[in-house]
Amino acid sequence: MHKLKEKVLKKTSGGFFGIVSVSIRLMGDFTAILFTPNYNMIDDLISELGVGPGAIFFSLGLIISGIVSIPFYISLRNIFRSEEINENLRKFAVVFSGISIITYILLAFFPSDPNNSLIFIMHGVIGLISWVTGAGYLALYSYMTIKYKESSRFLGYFGYCIVGTVILFIFTWVPITEWCMTFGIMSWIIVLSLSMIYDKI
Repeated sequence: MHKLKEKVLKKTSGGFFGIVSVSIRLMGDFTAILFTPNYNMIDDLISELGVGPGAIFFSLGLIISGIVSIPFYISLRNIFRSEEINENLRKFAVVFSGISIITYILLAFFPSDPNNSLIFIMHGVIGLISWVTGAGYLALYSYMTIKYKESSRFLGYFGYCIVGTVILFIFTWVPITEWCMTFGIMSWIIVLSLSMIYDKI
């Protein structure tokens, strides 16, 4: 399995998978919105798309984009193999990103269904774990990006801004903040992916 991953990443930049992952997620979300005419991005949480008429598109978007993003995060880890970077920080970033991806995919199997208390609670717990670990790896990668001399400091500070949005959403639960957080993470992935493609990583 490890050799297969290495062969794939040798032939294709990890940034390619990052862009494809974001594209799939956007397609899933906006297709679900088209099938949910009463949905309002300002008043409704993203999770509500998982129980509406377009739920299948939303769920498939989560599952496929999550799986496709794995090579991106593997390549991202490889960027920070430097003597300047604290190895423990890099390991924590890898663990946090791994947990975040797994829980992100699991959200598709535990929709925010108010009619099923157990699944509804599971969705909340899994979602919280995904957001917290997501904020964790964003903060760590942002710190390492700023410390890494060849990287753009802009990406590091941008990542910190997204972490702030995640924390704000967790404490306010405002739908539009969740969308800002989601688009922020997508933008971070796209910018970093383009940089990886340019540097052939």
